[in-house]
Amino acid sequence: MASYFPAFSARFHQVVMALGTAPIAVVGHARPDGDCIGSQVALARVLGALGKTVVCANPDPVPRRLRFLAPDVAFLSADEIRGEVGAVFVDC
Repeated sequence: MASYFPAFSARFHQVVMALGTAPIAVVGHARPDGDCIGSQVALARVLGALGKTVVCANPDPVPRRLRFLAPDVAFLSADEIRGEVGAVFVDC
């Protein structure tokens, strides 16, 4: 990321480190649309590449017509998340 956004890379690193070692839920809004799902998947993949355990969570399921955006990312309902998790909210 430093090569693309050098002004933000140090702050992003601080935020990621502040998330700790607990699993992270990337949370979107009700009736998720393409922007919401795309934001969740992108951040989940970045955090996963950094060694974090990540799931995505929404109050409503991913619509069938948009499932192609998230073939490799776990999506849960907010009620399915158990235990201590960190949370990052996107597109809300």
